[in-house]
Amino acid sequence: MKKRIFITAICALVILGAFMGGRLYESKQNPTVTQEKNENIYTIKSILTEADFDIESTELSIRPDPLEGYKVDVKTEEERKIIIKELLDLKLIPSYMTYNFKEGSTIKLNLNQNFTIFVYEREKNIYFLDDSNGIHSYNIINSDKFFNILNSFTDLSN
Repeated sequence: MKKRIFITAICALVILGAFMGGRLYESKQNPTVTQEKNENIYTIKSILTEADFDIESTELSIRPDPLEGYKVDVKTEEERKIIIKELLDLKLIPSYMTYNFKEGSTIKLNLNQNFTIFVYEREKNIYFLDDSNGIHSYNIINSDKFFNILNSFTDLSN
């Protein structure tokens, strides 16, 4: 009797895992399907409502690998504006996935407040604390240009 219950439970878990894996694979392969299912498309500005992105004396640093000790400080105003513009152009949809902070890049942004943003290129995901210190995870719909600029900037700085 115990063996039958155990086998039934294992079969149910395998079926559930296959279903969830298929849904995750489908959403990664076809982001427009995910976009249509989620009517709400957000931007960084709509989430970080108290952030003032127009402040001239912003500070921006990027840590491409959180496990390594180096970080890249974005020194010129022109470079900061390029990266911030690309951040603001990102289209985001809510995600329930969270990833290990050690696997992504960290962007520290000092505007009128300090913000830490974690970005994951392979997963096309971004997460951060909002104004009320809630952790929010979003899938990035239009990530290619942002990650190309981020990668070229950090590669040039090494």
